[in-house]
Amino acid sequence: MKKFLLPFVVVGLLSACHKDNLDLSDPTAGEIPAMPARFSQNLLIEQFTEAWSGQCPAADLLIDSLLILHPDRLSAVNIHVNDALTPSELIDTLAGVNIFNAYFNMTGTTPAGMINRTITTAADLSPTSYPSKIETGLGAIPRCGLALDANDVMNGYLNLEVHVGFSDDMAGAYRLFIYLVQNSFSSTDSIYDQFNDFSQFGITPYPGTPLFDLPTEINNYTYTQVFRKTLNTGGTDGEEIPASVTIKGKEYIKNYIVDVRNIDLQNYSIVAFVDKYGPNGTTHRIENVREVKIGNVAVWN
Repeated sequence: MKKFLLPFVVVGLLSACHKDNLDLSDPTAGEIPAMPARFSQNLLIEQFTEAWSGQCPAADLLIDSLLILHPDRLSAVNIHVNDALTPSELIDTLAGVNIFNAYFNMTGTTPAGMINRTITTAADLSPTSYPSKIETGLGAIPRCGLALDANDVMNGYLNLEVHVGFSDDMAGAYRLFIYLVQNSFSSTDSIYDQFNDFSQFGITPYPGTPLFDLPTEINNYTYTQVFRKTLNTGGTDGEEIPASVTIKGKEYIKNYIVDVRNIDLQNYSIVAFVDKYGPNGTTHRIENVREVKIGNVAVWN
């Protein structure tokens, strides 16, 4: 099988987390195996959230439960809007908006999330729709799959290898997105306090949940699956996959050198996905997704 191996792309990384770095390379870890004839469908929740929205903590609990219910089939990324965890990459300084939120979130409110970027109406962004959309989405038969090798970390640099394989011909414009995700973040700094409407003192008290006994502003709140940066070339527009590769039986391989000297490697993951690109926020579709913790290998899904 002919493989398309592209040159290394060097990606710098700035993070608020400063800990001694580790070399996590495991020489016993196997390489990515040969591409299979078919793949299983994985899904991604991209949720728009913010510290100022008191409704977001309940959506966080829902996502946590869905991740437990669908291990290795479901990934989640929380994209922060208008708060201290919003990466500069996502801020359109001229328009004063979060790029992803302005493009995909037709509700204009938080929390709002999309499952594999399938959006038709505002109702598709409601957290109440997550369980049913996930159950439906997991039954799809994908036409491509991914495998990720994030095992090679030496001297503060990650040699990330991304494989995309195609089990069917795919016509159209497809782009590769690679997110760096912080698995958890918390701080006693008040700029990171999370509003909580579900407190017994909040506007929508929710007895019987952990949120009920917490204050209306939660200090040292644990934020999970926090979007930190795109690693693909093209940034928030994604990286074009050549049409000559999106053919049954072909494999696309891309390498990245990522500067990870200033982060706690054991608290970060890579989420990669193939996006069917469209002219607006309702015409995209993620074909498949794969996630790996830094220091590990995720074979084909």
